[in-house]
Amino acid sequence: MKIFNGILYEIDKNDVDENGLLDLSKLDVSTIGNDEPISVDENLIKSVKYVLLSDYVEQINDLAFQNFYNLQEINLNNVFKIGKYSFFKNRSLEEVEALLLQTIDEGAFAECDSLSSFITSDDLTDIAPCAFQLCRNLSVFNTGDSLNSVGDYAFNFTKLEKFIAPSVVDVGISAFASCPNLEIVKLGEDAKIGNHSFSNSSITDFYA
Repeated sequence: MKIFNGILYEIDKNDVDENGLLDLSKLDVSTIGNDEPISVDENLIKSVKYVLLSDYVEQINDLAFQNFYNLQEINLNNVFKIGKYSFFKNRSLEEVEALLLQTIDEGAFAECDSLSSFITSDDLTDIAPCAFQLCRNLSVFNTGDSLNSVGDYAFNFTKLEKFIAPSVVDVGISAFASCPNLEIVKLGEDAKIGNHSFSNSSITDFYA
């Protein structure tokens, strides 16, 4: 394991136990990754099923856990920021809870095929483009009343059933396109809605 200036850069086979647990709970690090994937052997990536972060970790940098295909669970409740494509194509991740989260960057959870539920905080203000694109089993997304904008393609090709965010004033192009289960939407008054934002959905109740 390599750490420099509070940033975790690299893990090796001695850092993952026989159950697939990568235990980082005792490390004094605030940031995971350095805007590139954590350096790790391809076979070791496949063995990681669980990641336990310390309470000090506040930021997951760009690409950090990209292609950790078998990652099923990670604790993110003290994380403020999740960087670009940081969990891209984590095909086994099913549920995420991030109760202090403020920023979800571009493509952060794109193509996480098994992700079904994402619970976040009242502090989240913006969801970047493609953040949950092609999360084909995502049916639940809960957030608070501080969310201002949803980027282009942020939730397209998901199974969201409702989206309640009464403070949102900007919805990007195709943000919720091809969400066939989406029936209930609540946005901020006079919200700006991009082209094709809700195309191929099943909306029955729309409030803005």
